[in-house]
Amino acid sequence: MARRSALLAAALAVGASACASQKAVKYDPFKVPRDQFYGSLNTVAVTPMRAPADLENADAVKARFEAAVLTKLQTAGLKVIAPVDVGPIIDAAAAAQGGIFDPATGEVVEAKAKAAEQAALAQLKEKYGADALLRVDLRVVPAMLSHDVAAWDGVTEDAGTGFWKAVLVGSHSGRIPALSIVVWLTAADGTELYAKAGGLRILGKVNAAGKQETIPHAELFADENRNAQALSIALDPLLGIAPPTPGS
Repeated sequence: MARRSALLAAALAVGASACASQKAVKYDPFKVPRDQFYGSLNTVAVTPMRAPADLENADAVKARFEAAVLTKLQTAGLKVIAPVDVGPIIDAAAAAQGGIFDPATGEVVEAKAKAAEQAALAQLKEKYGADALLRVDLRVVPAMLSHDVAAWDGVTEDAGTGFWKAVLVGSHSGRIPALSIVVWLTAADGTELYAKAGGLRILGKVNAAGKQETIPHAELFADENRNAQALSIALDPLLGIAPPTPGS
């Protein structure tokens, strides 16, 4: 992930016209069919969570989600290696590559990142018997905005600033930045097994002028139901947990 600020620099592009409708293509998060690997998945190493660089109280936010991830995995019957133990191994593998970021651009050098990941996976397998590595990130992503309703990564959220905006000005459509929880599962041999995102919250509301009114960071994670929902969307298919039935 680039080192530059992600939250405050997120762009908002909205207009008065509705977005063109397109038939959605159903996303398959499994890069390898689940029945080909899940039965032999016993021990999962969980990486320290990454989050946007300018996220307020980032350590506390990451700790909350990391704890929730570990609980879900353990409840599903998996043995976990906690981020506090996984992090130093990943850091050492990255350092052995001379770092994985390009010093000029701040972007990840994919070849170095892949080599570091493979070295870390080998050590996690040897030291802890890890069958796979689960990476969990909190990321800024673009949400599609249609008539003041944002939709992204399995969720929707009202992005308007209230009733009178809709009555007096009308709605807006376009794109708006949002937060998602993104997970990747990689086998000990480096094979990518699973990748999925769960939408968490939009980062702002759209006012009558079509401009973003930023939501305070303290409010982004105040809704525990949305926090749990985002994590469930991202992880439940991997764990074989069926989605809740409507009205349950």
